[in-house]
Amino acid sequence: MALWSCGGDGEVMRERLAYVSQCNRADTVFTEAWLPTVDSLVQFFDRHGNTNERMMAHYLQGRVHHDMGEAPIALECYQKATEMADTTRNDCDYKTLATTYSQSASLFHQTGLFQYELSAKQCASRYFQQAKDTINSIFCYELTFSPYYRMNKIDSAVNVLLNAREKYLEHGLNERAALAASGLVYIYLKDSLNTLKAKHFMDIYEKESGMFDEFCNLPAHQYQYYGYKGWYFEQKGQTDSAEYYFRKTLQGERALSPFVIAYHGLLNIYQKRKDADSVAKYAELYCTYNDSTFLNRNTEEMARMESLYNYTRHQQDAVRQKAQAAKATFRTWAVTSLLALWIVVSVLAFYFYRSRKKAAFKRIWEDYVRAKGLYEDKEEELAFYQQSVGELIKIKQEAMDRLKEDSSMKAAEYEQLKETAERSKDELSRFLESKNEEIAELRERITLLSSQKDLSRLFAKYDDLLAMPTVMKFHAFGQNMDVEIYNTDWDDLKRGIKSCYSQFVESLEKTCGQDSQTEHAGLLMFLQFRTDEIANILETSKQRVTNIKSRLNRAMFKDSSARSYYSNLSHRYHLK
Repeated sequence: MALWSCGGDGEVMRERLAYVSQCNRADTVFTEAWLPTVDSLVQFFDRHGNTNERMMAHYLQGRVHHDMGEAPIALECYQKATEMADTTRNDCDYKTLATTYSQSASLFHQTGLFQYELSAKQCASRYFQQAKDTINSIFCYELTFSPYYRMNKIDSAVNVLLNAREKYLEHGLNERAALAASGLVYIYLKDSLNTLKAKHFMDIYEKESGMFDEFCNLPAHQYQYYGYKGWYFEQKGQTDSAEYYFRKTLQGERALSPFVIAYHGLLNIYQKRKDADSVAKYAELYCTYNDSTFLNRNTEEMARMESLYNYTRHQQDAVRQKAQAAKATFRTWAVTSLLALWIVVSVLAFYFYRSRKKAAFKRIWEDYVRAKGLYEDKEEELAFYQQSVGELIKIKQEAMDRLKEDSSMKAAEYEQLKETAERSKDELSRFLESKNEEIAELRERITLLSSQKDLSRLFAKYDDLLAMPTVMKFHAFGQNMDVEIYNTDWDDLKRGIKSCYSQFVESLEKTCGQDSQTEHAGLLMFLQFRTDEIANILETSKQRVTNIKSRLNRAMFKDSSARSYYSNLSHRYHLK
C-alpha cells in the first residue's frame, strides 16, 4: 500500500485522490496511517480543486475516520463533503454525494440518532436517483423503514416497504422486491392479528427471493428467517412444525438474536405440553441467551451513548471553536476597520493640511508677485521722473541763462524767475523723495515676504542654482573674461537646472526641438543673464536674443512681448 504526504502539483494530487477512491471502492479498511494522505488531499483541493474534487476529498477523509471508529469526526467530514457539492452544476457528482449521505446514515444509526438517519437516507435516495442509479435509490428508500420502526412509526415503516416493493417490481427487480418482504414478515408477526398478511409475504419471500437452494435451505447467516417461520406456526397452533423450525434456527450461525427466538419458542411449546424437564432446560437456555443478548445490547447501548456523547461534545467543541473564530474575526474586522478609519482620517487630515498650506502659499506668492510688480513699476516711474526732472531743470536753466544775457530784462523779473525755478526744484525733490520712500517700503515688504518659510526654501533653491560654478563661468565668459566654454559646460548647466526645475527643461526642449542656440538662450534667460551677456556667449546680436526671447514667450506663455518673458517664468516656476 502506498501512502503520501502533502505536496506535488495538481496532476499528482488528482492521481492520489483517484487511488484512495479506488481503495475505498475495494472495501479497504482504512487505518490511522491513511490520515496524512487524506488530510493532504483536503488541504490541496480546498485551495485548488473544483467542487467535485473537494467533496470527494472530504468524503474520503470521513471514510478514514469512520473506519477508525471516530464517528463524530467522520460525521463532520461527511457534512463538509455535502456542503462542497454544487447541485446547480450539470457535472455535479451526485453518486459521491448520495454515498456520503448513505455513510452518514449508518453512523447516525449506530449512535441512535434515528431522525438524522431517516433524513440522511432520504437524501441518499434522492441523489442516487439524480445519478441515474435506480437500484441504489430504491434500496436507500427501502432502508428508511428501519428508523421509522425504531421511532415506533409502524405504519410509516410498512408503507415504505410496500412502496419499495412496488418500485422494485416496476423495474423488474423481483428478487429485491421479495427480499423487502422479509421486513414485512417480521413486522406483521409481531401482531397476531396480522398472521395472514405475514403468511402472504412469507410465500413471496420463499418463492421469489432466490435465497433458497435446491434443497429449500437458506444460507447459514439467514437462518433467523426460520425463527420467524416458527413464530408463524406457533401462532397457528401447529407446535410440531413450530418446533421443527425453531430447532432448524439453532443449526445456523451462532448468533444471539436467532437463538433467543428459537429458545423462547421452544420454551413456549414445552410449557404448552407441560414437559417440566424440557421447560426447565429451555428456560435456562433462554435466560442465558437472553441475558447475553441483554448484555450485548447494553454494551451496544453504552457504546452508542458514548459515541453520542462524543458526537455531542464534538459538536459543542465545534460550536465553541466557531464562536472563538467569530470573535477573532470580529476583532480582526474591528482592528482593520479602526486602522482603515485612522488611515482615512489621516489622509483627509493630510489632504486638508496640504490644501491649507497650498492656499496659504498661493496667497503669499500672489502678495509677493503683486508687491514685486508694484516695486518694478515704481522703479520705472522713478527713473522716468528723474529723467524728466533733469530735463526740466536743464530747460529752465537754459531759459534763465538766455534771460540773463538779455540786457533789456529787469533785474527784478530775473530774480522772480530764479525764485520760481528754485521752488519748483524743491517740489520735484520732495516728490522724488516720496517715491523713493514708497519703493523702500515695497522693497522691505518683498524682503519680508521672501523670508516666509515656503518662499525662502524656493528662493534658496534658486539662489543655489545661480551660485553654481558653471553659472559663474558663463557670467565670466559673457563679460568677456578670459575663460573658455565647452559642450560639457552646457551639459552641466542644463543638468543643474533640470535637477531643480525639470518641468521647465522639458517644456524648453519641446519648444526648441533641434535648435540648440534657442535652447541655450532659454537656459541663460532662466538664470537672469543680461541680453548683452547672452549675445556675447552665443556670439550673436542683442536683437537676435530679443527675438528669441519673444518667440519663447509666445510658445510657452502665449505672450508675444519679450519684456514679460522672465515675469512669466517667475510666476509659473516661482522664481525669485
